[in-house]
Amino acid sequence: MHFVLVDDEKSHHEILKAKLEQACVLTGIPCDIALTCEKWQTAEAYAAKAPPGTVWFLDIELMDEISGIELCRRIREKNRRAYIIYVSAYQQYALECCQSHAFDFLLKPWTDAQLLSCLKAVIKDQMAAETGHFLEVTLGTRTIRLKEERIAYFRKNGMDLSAHYLNRQTFSWRENLTDLIKRLTPGMFVQCHKSYIVNLDHIQELRWADDLIVLENGEELPISRRRVNSLRELTTGKRK
Repeated sequence: MHFVLVDDEKSHHEILKAKLEQACVLTGIPCDIALTCEKWQTAEAYAAKAPPGTVWFLDIELMDEISGIELCRRIREKNRRAYIIYVSAYQQYALECCQSHAFDFLLKPWTDAQLLSCLKAVIKDQMAAETGHFLEVTLGTRTIRLKEERIAYFRKNGMDLSAHYLNRQTFSWRENLTDLIKRLTPGMFVQCHKSYIVNLDHIQELRWADDLIVLENGEELPISRRRVNSLRELTTGKRK
């Protein structure tokens, strides 16, 4: 596993480096600290040549003209398969970090157990990424691959289409539902409403009397009357 540590305090590098090496021993994964740096320019320059799946630990408040969140955006432009993990003492950044599509957020002072849990989540995601079904979408100037199995539902909102994960993470782009359905893996999704497509595997409950789908994370999606019968047939077959 390759790591890049970006923090304007050099002493923080040494602490995190030692802890990462210990955690990698526990997980049985070779540890390669590919780069430690204090300057965002050095990190950005390395992004284009970093191996796919490199794990980046970014401080948010860099003593420079850009923040760790802006650096995350620049890294992803050059290396879309990077794992970005923010490390900060300021909890108020958590929401903004989530919206920047980071993989995780470690709040200082983090513990050895939290770091180990974070690495195990990266390993699990990397292993899962080796198999499955992927949907390529264009977000601005970059194209990313969304794993279909992790998507809970799609929503159409005006000209935009968004993919929603169970952890409330979302990705939005321009496409119509008709074209999207043609690109999805057959049997995994069903259109339940003129504005929604749901992943059958993430349905927790069907409230037919209320025309509602309840997902595993508690979110509720509407069911249109004209799609009730087809949804009944598909969900019955899925549960068999």
